[in-house]
Amino acid sequence: MKKEIFDTGLEVAKKHSSMLIGFLFPQVEAFDAYKDSIRNDSELTDLEKAIKLHTARNDFKHIINQNKIAQIANDSAKEGTDFSDKSGVNEDFIDRFMDSAKFVSDENLQAMWGKVLAGEFENPNSTPMSVIRILTELTQEQAEAFAIVCSCTMADDEWKKFTLIPQDFLSGQKFRFPPNTIRDLNSLGLLSFRSSGDYVTCGDLSVKFQLLYHEHKLTVFTDSKGKLPTGCVVLTSAGIALFNSVEKKEIPGFFDDVKRYFKSRKIKFVEENDT
Repeated sequence: MKKEIFDTGLEVAKKHSSMLIGFLFPQVEAFDAYKDSIRNDSELTDLEKAIKLHTARNDFKHIINQNKIAQIANDSAKEGTDFSDKSGVNEDFIDRFMDSAKFVSDENLQAMWGKVLAGEFENPNSTPMSVIRILTELTQEQAEAFAIVCSCTMADDEWKKFTLIPQDFLSGQKFRFPPNTIRDLNSLGLLSFRSSGDYVTCGDLSVKFQLLYHEHKLTVFTDSKGKLPTGCVVLTSAGIALFNSVEKKEIPGFFDDVKRYFKSRKIKFVEENDT
């Protein structure tokens, strides 16, 4: 294989001319041949060879990272998702996204990046550009904490989702985050933390509607103003965009905590299996 093949592969990966799937990533054999050509180049000094080999290794590692994330996106997306340049996804977004994705080698974070990318192609131009910046700064520890926050999400009967985390929940057994984790997620732009709490306005749902948490169901009656207290954490638009990219699990005892919280705020409710 010639050096030009390797360079062409790099250029394709960087430009993303076919948007995502179908890139002509160079094969391992091409990379090995390129390394041999450097080592055998008599016109290069030992230092120049070392620099070129180091650069080549980094470039190839970056392409592998991009390829893994692209494949996760392809595997995660809904059937029939268009990954071509006719998808309607903004090319600037893809260029920035994939250029940042080349540095992501952690498999858990790659999974998140891939799912975010799948969501963007499923619903073109729905992902805020700020998500790219957040993903590049997000640590594995913060990602795990964000997944727990998303696991504390309930939905009304029209599946409008919102988090429900009262401040006193954060000091409980289920939320033993490292110090300042919630505030770090707030600083990143994934959520809004308000120590005084927040409310969701129910609008057309009137004063009675159903809340769902996994297999649990509540019929909830809002306060006299048609509002429902939702605690101190609210997902931002970026947080909502990342919501589907994390694994959400039912937190044992959380549903009972929610009921206790509603009782403390004088919110009436009836469980589906109540008599």
